[in-house]
Amino acid sequence: LPPSNEEAAPKIIHPGASRVAKFCVDKFKPEVINNNQTLLLHVLSMLQTVLSSFPREDIKSISEHLLSIMTSGNILVRTNCFQTFHALFSSKSENLTAQLVGRLISALYEYRPNRSDFRQILAWITVMKAAHVKLFSLDRDACIQALPQFFDICVNDIWLSDSAEVVAGTSNSLKEILEECLKPLEEAPMFYFATFKKIISMLTKALTAPFGASSNHILVICGVLFEALGRHCGEELEEALTILGQRYDDQSAQRVHIEHAIFAAISSIEISRVLKCIPLTDAQGTMSVKR
Repeated sequence: LPPSNEEAAPKIIHPGASRVAKFCVDKFKPEVINNNQTLLLHVLSMLQTVLSSFPREDIKSISEHLLSIMTSGNILVRTNCFQTFHALFSSKSENLTAQLVGRLISALYEYRPNRSDFRQILAWITVMKAAHVKLFSLDRDACIQALPQFFDICVNDIWLSDSAEVVAGTSNSLKEILEECLKPLEEAPMFYFATFKKIISMLTKALTAPFGASSNHILVICGVLFEALGRHCGEELEEALTILGQRYDDQSAQRVHIEHAIFAAISSIEISRVLKCIPLTDAQGTMSVKR
C-alpha cells in the first residue's frame, strides 16, 4: 500500500546537493562579487538549473544570499538573480514550502524596479507572477490573500508605463494569475471575497480611466475577470459590465475587445443580470438591432 499522508515517503535528495549549495554560497562573498563577476554569473546560471532540487534548508539559504547580492546595484547580477528565482518558482520542485514562497514574495517587493526601467520591471513582473502561481499550488488561502498587493501595483502603477512592452507584459501576467489562481476555484470560502472585491474594484476603476496605451489590455483582462469570478461575484461585476455596455459602439476600434469581454460575462454571469446591465432596448423601450 502507498504511504499515508502522515507517513509519506521522504523525498530523495541528491547526495551532492548540499555540497553544491555550499560551493555556491562561497561564491557569494563580497570579494568574489567585486573581483570575479564572470564566476558569479556562471554560478547564477547553474543555480537556475539545479536550485529547485536542493534540500529545503539549502534553498532557503541560497535564496537569502540571492536577495543579499541583489543589493549590490549591479544590473547584470540583479537580472540573473531574477532569472534564478523565476526558474525556482516555475519548477515542479517538492522542496519548496508555501512559507518560503510567501516570504520571498514579500521580500521581492523591496526590489521592485522603477517602471521606466522596462527590462528590469518586466523581469520583476515575470518573477512575481510565477511566485504567486507557485504559492497557489502550495497554499491557496495564502495566495488569495497575497494577490491584491500585486494587482494594486500592476494596475495603479506599472500599467501607466509609457512602454507598450511593459504594459503588454503586465497584462499577460495579470491574465495568467486570473486564469491560474482564480478561475480554477470551484468553491470560494467567504474570506476570499474580500480579495475578489478588491481586484474587481481596481479593474473597474481602470475601465473608467481615460483610455490610453493600455485600453485594449484592460478590456482583455476584464473578459478574463468575468470568466474567473462571474459565478462567484455577479453582483460585484455589474458596474464593470454596465461601463462596457455604455462604451460599446459598433463603429469603435475597440468593438471586438468589448464584445469578447461581454461574451465572457454571458458565459459566466446570470443572463438576467447581464441584460440588466446591458439592456437590448433604449430609454423609450425600442429594441436596438445593433445592440
